[in-house]
Amino acid sequence: MHSHARCLRTLLRFNADMLGKMAPDLTEDLLDAPMVTSGNTPRWVLAHLAVGLDFALLAIGKPTQLPRPWLLLYGPGSTGDMSEPRPSREELLAAIARGVEAVDAALAELETPTPAAAERLARPHAAKLLMGTPLTTIGDTVAHLVTTHFAMHIGQLSLVRRQAGLKPILAP
Repeated sequence: MHSHARCLRTLLRFNADMLGKMAPDLTEDLLDAPMVTSGNTPRWVLAHLAVGLDFALLAIGKPTQLPRPWLLLYGPGSTGDMSEPRPSREELLAAIARGVEAVDAALAELETPTPAAAERLARPHAAKLLMGTPLTTIGDTVAHLVTTHFAMHIGQLSLVRRQAGLKPILAP
């Protein structure tokens, strides 16, 4: 994973940067509006992104950072129920920022992995949702969580922004 860890770090930071550009427009009002693409709200998507980063940490063998209930409330297969108490916009963005920082640091360590870390990442993953997909190892799952998973949910948030009449992030 050493040669790939640097690329994953770059893509993770790119995704985090895109989310950072959207964040000022993701007001409390927008966070609770249902999305066309799913029954979830943007607030749930942000919580889910934070959980995805925690799962990446766990897969790499690092301690998770979020309160345990978040993993059930906003993880794979969750219903999107955002009943009270629910994380505020600031809590969500801070949790994602901490997750990005922690995953980036963990990936930096993998640029020169120990034999134990390399063996761990080569093991088959146990994610039921990903069974039968081309993602077969823990390393594949980590790569997915910091790239395609993160980017897919950024796309959902981008759609929310556009539905609110806001210009594209990368517009001149």
